[in-house]
Amino acid sequence: MSIAEVIELPRGSKEKYDEVIKEAGLSGSMLAPGQLVHFAGPLQGGGWQIFNVWESQAASDEWEKVLRPARVKTGLPAVIPPTKVFEVHRLAK
Repeated sequence: MSIAEVIELPRGSKEKYDEVIKEAGLSGSMLAPGQLVHFAGPLQGGGWQIFNVWESQAASDEWEKVLRPARVKTGLPAVIPPTKVFEVHRLAK
């Protein structure tokens, strides 16, 4: 079952996001293994938000194993839990 995640980082920034993505080994429009959709951008009023759709919770969990050391290396907390997680009923591309 596909899942969606919404992550809101009130103190996040484009610069820190780009740093973590690069450290995790992604560039351009690459998706992580098992990731179906990913987009990110500024929160209204400041901060950063990230949206992911994954093939499964297991795919998200596996990618978290890559992101955790990337976040730590860039000075962020090891764990940043999603603000919302829900089952995807319909995904149109």
